[in-house]
Amino acid sequence: MGSLAYVLFTYRSLFAIAFHQESARVAGVPVDGLNLAFSIIVALVTGAALKIVGVFLVSALLVLPAGAAVRVARSFRQALVLSALFGVISVFGGLYISFAFNLAAGGAIGIVAGVVLLMALVFSGRTGR
Repeated sequence: MGSLAYVLFTYRSLFAIAFHQESARVAGVPVDGLNLAFSIIVALVTGAALKIVGVFLVSALLVLPAGAAVRVARSFRQALVLSALFGVISVFGGLYISFAFNLAAGGAIGIVAGVVLLMALVFSGRTGR
């Protein structure tokens, strides 16, 4: 919940940093402090998640939904929302498949996340940025 609050309260600054760090720095955004805080939050969330679900699932849920979201999103805000949505779809879809076919939950979630990314790549209609 703290990570969500951080993103909500620093959204404009994070957007400025993601768009162009030097411009954000010139505009007075505390780039180094925000980057440090973001890195600490990601490390804490990753560390907590590793104990709960394992390395494979954490990697899959950090990278694959974000990659799919960036591929189909038209804005920074849309990419944030879609990334979370794709992560939730991957978890619930993987859990359903795991239950229905008596498979390991972590592997099924990872496969669903991979399929979401592949669908985004195929159906995004763009050839690159």
